[in-house]
Amino acid sequence: MDCENHVDNMLIMHERVEFMGKIDKEHLVTKRNMLNEIRANTMSLQELRFFSIYLSRINPNDVGTRVVRFPLEDFKSIMELGRLNIEHMKAATNSLLGKVVNIPNDSGGYTGFQLFKQCVVDVDENGEWYVEIDAHDRALPLMFEFRDRYFTYRLWNALRLKSSNQLRMYELMKQYEKLGFRVMPVEELKSLLGIEEEEYSRYDNFKRWVLDACQIALAENTDITFTYEPHGKKGKGGKVMYLRFEIKKNNNFIDPLSLAEFIMESRP
Repeated sequence: MDCENHVDNMLIMHERVEFMGKIDKEHLVTKRNMLNEIRANTMSLQELRFFSIYLSRINPNDVGTRVVRFPLEDFKSIMELGRLNIEHMKAATNSLLGKVVNIPNDSGGYTGFQLFKQCVVDVDENGEWYVEIDAHDRALPLMFEFRDRYFTYRLWNALRLKSSNQLRMYELMKQYEKLGFRVMPVEELKSLLGIEEEEYSRYDNFKRWVLDACQIALAENTDITFTYEPHGKKGKGGKVMYLRFEIKKNNNFIDPLSLAEFIMESRP
C-alpha cells in the first residue's frame, strides 16, 4: 500500500472521532480593528468561520499560543468537507495557507502577506488524526500583543450565520457596538464584505439581497441588531453614497450555540 492510500484509509477510519475541543459558550474572539477592516473577498464562509474559531483558541496576549490543533473530525465539520481523503485535505489546508492580507501604508501602497504559514495533518500519540495550523510571522502583530483598537465577541455568534456577507457584517457592526452607530460609504462597505464592483450595481438589489438579509440574520442569530438608512448627500441620479447604521444589543437572541453543538449539528 503506498503512503497516500494509507493516509486516505486512515482519514476515513477516523471520521467518527468524538469532539475533543474545549470551546464553550464563553469563549471569545478578540480581533484587532485593523484586521477587521481588510477586504475579505478571498475567504469563503467556512474559512471565515475557521478563522474566528482560530482566534478564539489563541490568547492574544501570548504569542506562544499561535499554534492551534483541531481533531480531524472537528476540522472536517468546520470546513464542511465531505468524505475525507488526502486530496480533499490538501485542497482545504492549501486554501487556508493561501489567504493573503494587504495592509495599506501611508504612501498609498501596501504590504501583503499570508495569515498562516504552516498546516500539519498527522497522527498524535494516541493514534488520532489532527490538523494543526500556525500563524505567519508577519501576521502576528495583527493577532497578538496589541493594546488598543480591538473588539471582542463570543464565538457562538459566528456559528449560525449562513453566508460570508452575514459573518462579515456582524463583525463590522460589532466593532462599533459601543459607539452605537457607524457611517460608511456604500462602496467601502461592499469592499469590506468582499463584494466585487460589478456585483449588486443597483442599490435596490444590494439593499434586498445583502443589507436586509444581513439585518434579518443578525437579529435572529446574534447578540446585536442594526437598522440603517441613507446618509448625507446623494450622488448623480440620486445614487446612495453613504449609509448610517444604528447598532443595538439584541435582547431577543436565541440560546448561544457552542462549538461542540455546532460540530454535532454539522455531522451527517
